[in-house]
Amino acid sequence: MRLNKLKVVFVITEFVLLQVAFYQMLTTRGWINNTFIFLPILNFFLFCSRKELKEMFHDFNKLLKILNG
Repeated sequence: MRLNKLKVVFVITEFVLLQVAFYQMLTTRGWINNTFIFLPILNFFLFCSRKELKEMFHDFNKLLKILNG
């Protein structure tokens, strides 16, 4: 099995953001930060790691190679 470096970065970032989100829930200001900063970033990384988006970028790169070469 090949190690996908991009997937490793996503997993580490998701884990860190999730830990920050849990820690922030101890305070009222933390709830505000979670709602508007940390959880949207976490959701963005989850969205970016979806298979469909990766396939779309792969197909787009193929198209660029065909158009350039």
